[in-house]
Amino acid sequence: MSAAAVTSGGAGPSVSKGVSAAAPGGGLAFGFVEASVVANLRDIGNWKVRADAIENLQGAVACLYDVTPVMPHLADFVAFLRGLLADNNFKISLTTLQVFSDLVEKIGVALTPYVGTIVPTLVEKLGDNKIVVRQANAKVFNKLVDTVGPQPVLAVLATPLQHRSWRVREEVANVAILGLHTAGTRLT
Repeated sequence: MSAAAVTSGGAGPSVSKGVSAAAPGGGLAFGFVEASVVANLRDIGNWKVRADAIENLQGAVACLYDVTPVMPHLADFVAFLRGLLADNNFKISLTTLQVFSDLVEKIGVALTPYVGTIVPTLVEKLGDNKIVVRQANAKVFNKLVDTVGPQPVLAVLATPLQHRSWRVREEVANVAILGLHTAGTRLT
């Protein structure tokens, strides 16, 4: 499924169907990464190619110094990352958390409209069986709270407090505590 076919839902802007994230002819996808990297990530049958591609994507995001080319494609890129985060491959989902972390750092407060779509996806990873995934997820939440402020994140966390998994509920409470602690007197 293409990232363009996914709608962001929630409070963030929606991605319209028919918008191509990857440039035709092998150019750039999302304004900054080679389209072949995105195509390789969509190649479900070849885990080695996908593992290399996710590393390339992380490198591209980490080396992103000018975010201007990404901004028109941000909704598509966030939707694409949400799909990768839900991937069954451990390496893909863990590295996607690192990509999210780098993205929060690079894009900054401009991610605020997408908090409503990013947080529910991250919440699902709070209940992961692997501690390294939960730790990476906690780091993303920390950066998100520090960057966009606690209020947008806390506003989205009310629903997951009734999640079916006790581990997810516990971690959501921990993120909420972090947000309240970080907020101090900034909450109004």
